[in-house]
Amino acid sequence: MHEDIIEKLYREYTVHGFISEDHIFDVLEENGISLFDVEYICDHLLSKGVIIRDDTLTDDEEDEYDRSNVDYEAVFSEVLEIDDTFTDFIEYIRGIKSPQHREWMNLMPQVKLNNPYARNRIFEMYMKVALRIALVHAKRYHLSLDETIQNAMMGLYVSIDKYETACQENFASYFPLWVRQYIMRDAPTLNPLVYFPTHVKDKLFSIYDNMEDYFENIDDRTEPGIELFQSIATKLECSIEEARRLFDYLAPYESIEELLGNEENELLFSDNGVGYENMIALAEKNFDKEGLYKKLSLLTCREQEVLKFRYGIGLNHECTLDEIGQKFNITRERVRQIEAKAMRKIRRSYGIKEDDKD
Repeated sequence: MHEDIIEKLYREYTVHGFISEDHIFDVLEENGISLFDVEYICDHLLSKGVIIRDDTLTDDEEDEYDRSNVDYEAVFSEVLEIDDTFTDFIEYIRGIKSPQHREWMNLMPQVKLNNPYARNRIFEMYMKVALRIALVHAKRYHLSLDETIQNAMMGLYVSIDKYETACQENFASYFPLWVRQYIMRDAPTLNPLVYFPTHVKDKLFSIYDNMEDYFENIDDRTEPGIELFQSIATKLECSIEEARRLFDYLAPYESIEELLGNEENELLFSDNGVGYENMIALAEKNFDKEGLYKKLSLLTCREQEVLKFRYGIGLNHECTLDEIGQKFNITRERVRQIEAKAMRKIRRSYGIKEDDKD
């Protein structure tokens, strides 16, 4: 009888990914098994790697992040102040039970055995930490909060797969590294019109603090003093010349519309009487549409459609990642991946080599 009960409970575990203690008691009672045999049955289930969940635990028990006195309610409130569309997302995180003591150590081996409950539980119980990291980076580097949160959650998810159970490092200390990596990998600099290799990008982000501290005390942001370059050179252990070059990389760009709207630039941008309409007509005349569509023909149908919507090719306007995702019923990240793959194909067709990526 005991073996039949154990096999029954094990089959249920393989379906749900866990078994609650209350359910074990119910099964024993239904089959007339003494409650004194609970320990025997639980020991056998645990030896098979079964996760037995105690639903009676309260949310008062917290992991080391919670014990660090982080005020997550303040984090939630600040996120909602920036973007109130996260209301449902925040409410969902609020309802997640806090990690129990060493809970991740019991769950991680089951993750490696493809237990869906174990994977989902580890992901959910660290979501608020990833959210906090995303908020900090979005504020510090002036990033889009929604994309930063999305990248943070992707980093958390990937960290679960990458973590080795034989590793001595605590998972709570391990996963933030992946969260930050995914955030910074796609984070635009102050000059998003220019592509920077990862090693240059790391340097640029590392000097944000130097620039903010310096410009807080002066009025003219366009004329930095030698003190700024010296602080950058000291921090990066580089020459003053390289510090100047990195600063120039971060110089904010101005749109043509803004420059044309400034009377001081009137002479600089004079077209010598050529009307705006004539300029547009000339541009359209010289535009190599045949060459463009020839390059697009190298792509798959979906890649062609994504690029057309993304850059407004043949349309009156460009579409956002969200708008394209809704058209194809895919996530914005998937749209970004399709766009990147398509652009790589086009670059290769022009003989442009991709930079080595980390």
